[in-house]
Amino acid sequence: METKFEYASFFSRFLAWIIDMILLSFIYGVVFSTSGIGLSDLGTDNFSTIVFSSSFGFSSFLGFLYFVLFESSELQATPGKRLMGLKVIDYDGGRITFFRALIRKLGKIVSQAILMIGYLMAAITDKNQALHDYIASTYVVQR
Repeated sequence: METKFEYASFFSRFLAWIIDMILLSFIYGVVFSTSGIGLSDLGTDNFSTIVFSSSFGFSSFLGFLYFVLFESSELQATPGKRLMGLKVIDYDGGRITFFRALIRKLGKIVSQAILMIGYLMAAITDKNQALHDYIASTYVVQR
């Protein structure tokens, strides 16, 4: 017996992403403000450049973990996806593993590298899958 899912629309996925970016911008703001270094300080001395670069690297790492940890958790969704009533599942309808979430996040790099066409695929494929969903064998569905 095949389970039927209500696949998330491109629009709902996009809105979830916007919500996640707003939340991540607050996280990044905290990281940068606690470092004591602002963009105007760059290049004034080596220390400020090193601290800024470290803060940028750390916040990028946090953003990477944000998606991987939330989507592989029991929630099966980032806060943005949860607010939009979405979750990420494997092809059997189950929770994705940390490794699959990692592959999915790395697949987003490919989706971005080809002029965002990988993301736009979610608007035209029959199960609303983006390229990174195909790479990781996942769906984004309504809860």
